[in-house]
Amino acid sequence: MNGKRLLLAKMVEKGLSSKDIAEKIGIRPETFRIKLNTNGFRCSEAQVIVAVLGLSPSETFEIFFA
Repeated sequence: MNGKRLLLAKMVEKGLSSKDIAEKIGIRPETFRIKLNTNGFRCSEAQVIVAVLGLSPSETFEIFFA
């Protein structure tokens, strides 16, 4: 599973929308969608996403670095 799909699956699992995650990391939902498609998250944004979704180290690696 690629990083984008895994991230979206984890969001569904936790019952969070793109808008919810965007608000938590302090960006607009449109910007979140662009970053999701380009894997352009900043480290600080990725840290918040990891904390909110409770990602494991292997999931974090697959989403943001693979």
